[in-house]
Amino acid sequence: MVARLENLRTKTVMLSRREAVSLLARAAATPDDHGSDGEAVLRALIDLGAASERPDGRIDIPDIYRYGFGILRRGGVKRPR
Repeated sequence: MVARLENLRTKTVMLSRREAVSLLARAAATPDDHGSDGEAVLRALIDLGAASERPDGRIDIPDIYRYGFGILRRGGVKRPR
């Protein structure tokens, strides 16, 4: 399930819900039970704590997953190398 975050590599969070669902609907390298249902994938990731939905509907990814999957965040301080 979390392998679907690979579909967000090089994307910048906060993502709109529509964009996140569209990207998560693509198949992952590791097969799972959700097929092309991006909405179900997003709900599962939120339940797992690998994603969160802000009150304005945008989707955020916690830093630990962002670093691991190469997902970017606009602004802030650069991560030390």
